[in-house]
Amino acid sequence: MTTYEVTTRGGETHTVECLLTNAECAEVIRSAPKASDFARDLASKASLSPKQEAWLHVLTRWIKHPKTQPSSGLAFPAIQALLQKGFDSGRAFPKLRLRVDGERIVLARSGAGKINVSDGAGYAHGQWFGAIQLDGTWRGGRAKSTLVMETLANLEQNGIAFLNSNGIETGECCYCNSPIETDESIAVGYGPICAKRYGLPWGKVVK
Repeated sequence: MTTYEVTTRGGETHTVECLLTNAECAEVIRSAPKASDFARDLASKASLSPKQEAWLHVLTRWIKHPKTQPSSGLAFPAIQALLQKGFDSGRAFPKLRLRVDGERIVLARSGAGKINVSDGAGYAHGQWFGAIQLDGTWRGGRAKSTLVMETLANLEQNGIAFLNSNGIETGECCYCNSPIETDESIAVGYGPICAKRYGLPWGKVVK
């Protein structure tokens, strides 16, 4: 039996003991319907660094022996439904990229359907605030941010109107992060491609 230790982005250390080989762990992950995109990426690699190997075994342990997390009582079903639209339109991993009070907030739907909320800086260096589950309930992460929670509440309550205003303020489409340039796009905060993808109105400039 080999001991593996990993440290999360939030500084939390996890240690597991595992008898499985790397190949056996990869098979467990591939057969798990709710395995994370990060776990599936590790399972697909032909060779692993020591750090990646440790994560492979830790994630396998978590899949085989999942922890039951208590609900926070918060729920964001409208946000879940919005990103589901992007997925249904053909986007494998739809995202919302927001900038609020100078802070970047990214909502990214995983292959398993949950929505991870982070600062968009990547797994190794960024902050992970939590995830919206398939049923819309919220599971908080290690990083805490009042601004993030206020933004999620605003988005849940005001939906498209909030996204429109965010795009207009930043000059960037919150759906695809492209610059907003035409009068039609500036008027609503997104472009024609994302309008079609998410079933949004576009093309009429309000003077």
